[in-house]
Amino acid sequence: MKGTESYRPSPLAAHALKVAGLIMAFAVLIDFAALLLLSGLPDNATPLDALRLQLSITGQIVDRGIIPLVGIALFLAGLWIDSVSNPSRGGQKLWRGLRLGILLYGALLGLLFLLIVPLHINNAIQVRRGTLDQISQQATTAETQLTTRLLAEADSQRTQINGLVQNEPALNQAVVAGQVSADEAKLIRGFKQDPKSLDKFIQDKVKQTRTQLQQRVRSERLSTEKRAKQDALKSLVQTPLSSLLLAVGYILVSWAGLREGNPGDRKAAPRPRREEETVEE
Repeated sequence: MKGTESYRPSPLAAHALKVAGLIMAFAVLIDFAALLLLSGLPDNATPLDALRLQLSITGQIVDRGIIPLVGIALFLAGLWIDSVSNPSRGGQKLWRGLRLGILLYGALLGLLFLLIVPLHINNAIQVRRGTLDQISQQATTAETQLTTRLLAEADSQRTQINGLVQNEPALNQAVVAGQVSADEAKLIRGFKQDPKSLDKFIQDKVKQTRTQLQQRVRSERLSTEKRAKQDALKSLVQTPLSSLLLAVGYILVSWAGLREGNPGDRKAAPRPRREEETVEE
C-alpha cells in the first residue's frame, strides 16, 4: 500500500486570501477620501477650528491605518500559498504585477503615516495653546459680564429700596404681602435715618455676590483647563505613537517584500523524497 501523498494547500484558499487582501488594502481609501472631501468647516470657523478638524482627520486615518496592513499581509500570504500549491506554474503575470503594486502602495502608506507624526504633534501643540487661550478669554469675558450685570442689579436694587424708604405705606404693604421680611423692613427704615448706609449695604452685597460668582467662574476655568490639557496629552501621545508604529510596519513589510522579489520567479526548491513503505502479506 502506498503512503499518503504530501499535503498541498488549496488553490481556493490562496485565491480567497488574495482577493480579501486586495479589498481590505484598497477599500480603506474610500474612507480616507470621504474624510478629506466631506469634512468641511462653517463659514464662521476660526483657525483653531481648522486645526481641530485636521487633528480629527489625522486621528481617524490613523485609527483605520491597520486595515490596509492586514490586507497586504493577507494578499502576500495568498501569493505564498499559491506558489506552494502550484510550484510549476511560476505565478501568474497579473498577480505578480499586483504584488509589486501593493508593495509600493504599502511603502507610500508607510511614508504617509511617517509624515502624520510631526504634523499631528504640531497641530496638537497649537490646539492646546489655542484652547487654553480661548478658555482664559472666555473666563475674563464672563467676569467682565458678571461685574456689569451686578452693577446694573445694584442700581436697580438701590432705586427700589429708595422708593420704599420714601414711601412708608408701600413698605408696610410689601411686608404684609410677604415681599419684604420684618428684618428687611427694619433695615430699610434705618436707611432713611442714615442714607450713606444704603450705599455701603449695596456695595457689600455686590462685593459678596461678585466674590462667590468669580470663585465659581475660576473653578470652572480650572476644571476646563485640566480637561483640555488631558485631551492634548492624549492627542500628543496616542495618535503619533500609533502612526509611527504603522509607518514602521508598512515600511518593513514593503522593504522585505521588494527585497525578496517575486516568489513565483524563483525556482521552487526540490521537495525531499519520502520513503514509501510496502506491506507484504
